[in-house]
Amino acid sequence: MDDEDVPEDITIEITDLDLNAVLIDLPAHSENRILTPPEEEEALAFWKVEEKPELVEQVALTYPPLARKADLEGTVYISLLVRKDGRVGQATILKGPDIFHKSALAAVSQFVFTPGKQNKHPVQVWMTVPIQFTLFSRNGF
Repeated sequence: MDDEDVPEDITIEITDLDLNAVLIDLPAHSENRILTPPEEEEALAFWKVEEKPELVEQVALTYPPLARKADLEGTVYISLLVRKDGRVGQATILKGPDIFHKSALAAVSQFVFTPGKQNKHPVQVWMTVPIQFTLFSRNGF
């Protein structure tokens, strides 16, 4: 825009913007991670609780067909939040072969734990779990 188009005697007023009153249309959640609404209570680290969560229900892993065909094996490490009800609230891949990430997250999202406890009350707990993908020997050993 040229300076010639703007008259010199125009005053721009100061406007206060209340960002708390602005509605934001956020995109839908990604399918690659598990999300829960944030809770007011902070989640504790695994080693800080008196009673650690114990796995009580797990599902079988789905071995990626391409990994099976290529005879690939590996371990995926996942950081997960065990909620007060023992269900997995969030899960994030820490490390491991990319080919196994989707299958590992799908399995972990269905795991059920005993809740972690602090002072005899259920608490949310962050923990890391290894998910191993191994093939059986073709000779049956």
